[in-house]
Amino acid sequence: MVKGKSMGSGYRRSGEAVLERPADGRAASLSWEKAYHLYRPMLFGALSTLAKTGFAVPPDDGLDLIHDFFIEIWPAVQSNYDPAKAKLGTYLYRSFIHFARPRIVRSVRWRDSLLSPEHLSQRIDEREDELSPHTDNAWLSPDLVVMRSALSELPRSEKELLLCYLDGREGSERKLASRFSLTRYALRLKLSDALAQIAVKVGERGALTNPEWRFALALWRDKRTIREAAHIFNRPVGEVQEMRMNLFRNLVNSVHSSSDQGSDAAGGASTHAWLLLEAVLRPHPGPEAFHALREHAALVLAYLEHPSAGALFQKYEAELSAEKLADIYAALGSEEVIDETEVNIRDALLRASESEDSDVGSAFREVLVPALPDHLTNFAGRVFLGAPTVEPEIREALLSDISVKHGGPVAAELASFGLTPVTILAGSQGVADLARRFCVAEKIQIGQKLVLDRGGTRTHSGVLPILDRDLSIREVTLVTELPTPTSERLFDWLANVSSYTNHLFNGFDAELWGDELRLQRTDETVENLFERWFSPPKARVAA
Repeated sequence: MVKGKSMGSGYRRSGEAVLERPADGRAASLSWEKAYHLYRPMLFGALSTLAKTGFAVPPDDGLDLIHDFFIEIWPAVQSNYDPAKAKLGTYLYRSFIHFARPRIVRSVRWRDSLLSPEHLSQRIDEREDELSPHTDNAWLSPDLVVMRSALSELPRSEKELLLCYLDGREGSERKLASRFSLTRYALRLKLSDALAQIAVKVGERGALTNPEWRFALALWRDKRTIREAAHIFNRPVGEVQEMRMNLFRNLVNSVHSSSDQGSDAAGGASTHAWLLLEAVLRPHPGPEAFHALREHAALVLAYLEHPSAGALFQKYEAELSAEKLADIYAALGSEEVIDETEVNIRDALLRASESEDSDVGSAFREVLVPALPDHLTNFAGRVFLGAPTVEPEIREALLSDISVKHGGPVAAELASFGLTPVTILAGSQGVADLARRFCVAEKIQIGQKLVLDRGGTRTHSGVLPILDRDLSIREVTLVTELPTPTSERLFDWLANVSSYTNHLFNGFDAELWGDELRLQRTDETVENLFERWFSPPKARVAA
């Protein structure tokens, strides 16, 4: 690991002006723009720490996270910050960690869904006039007619945004976000919603074949990644990619590939920054490459605003391991000199303990819920529909539970059924403990697998042992003291969630194999819930 250079208050790097930190009590007088430039290096250090724990994003996305943090959160920081409790830097560090984690979860899934114009441009080859408003529908294929109809039913703003995105002429997500006055994060959410609406509307009209519709539901309704869908349906990744492209083959007439290349970064400063980054992105960079990046961090940070930065990271995406990203962030960031108490506070922020209910609630809100599709977070309308509800006074008591308070609106919805995020943790641990006892009884060794029965499932090979669903429900009932109907629904939910968060059952890796849920025994425990409940794609952490 390349360690970040320690720099005190009022530090300066090559090409960077001296910025003096204000007294902690004067946070209210700072504009978000000034705070952004003052504390940006420190938050790059936070991104380095996050990358080390699996929450890794490319530096251009990391810069956007910091920018959005100050736009959205700075007013609350000014209102809520108490200098008597912690230094402003520590308070910002903590606030940013809570802000960034759920967004990184969503960002990883977005980047793995192949929704960029560059990918689409390789597949879409329709005539230029095929989507012209003057074209007679009689000349169009039936699926194109349905696509056009579904597109026309989108709200005007979403329709315009989607067409501009697919057209690709803006040149980058950042430019498109600027045009529509959105952050890149908000842009991605809106595009995801628009694409999902198209898929659902088309499916209802019967334009898609059965295999296409199954993949569409997995990719857009269930928010699976390409690799997850391929694994679930036991199909090659390339075939799923082709299926996805086929769904939109007739949506637009052409897409212009508009990624800026390195040669577009004309000018000495941009070219220098490009070369500095390329030196650390190549395989096996030496310490001198990171030293040069650290010395010219201000130059590189300014370059990350340029659209061509995204093209550079895309070019080297195979090299973007979590460890390398952590090193890059450490070189671009700063580790300020702070007293031992403040260091302990920082370190504690990334060591969530199961014994602290507030951490359970925060991990539930920030990591687990964002990783799930909507139908698995609709507790009242779907997951626990028909389950008995608790008395109003019990619900009110649960709403004051620390894990519920930190768990957000979705956790509050659970309270009606007598559950909290802590209950969910207890239920998952109960199933894990039962599975471990089952492994001992069946002589299942580390690395071997069992099938967690979700209701009548049987292994295709007839070889893998099956842990009966009734036994799992009984265990959930014992450890949570919930009514049996509620325990049944909780177990079914946990089983479905584990295919999205494969470390949900501590000591096991879960995977969906067709209709089967298989648990591989690892005996590895992950105490940090933020790590356990977030599983970045194994093939590429930051792609």
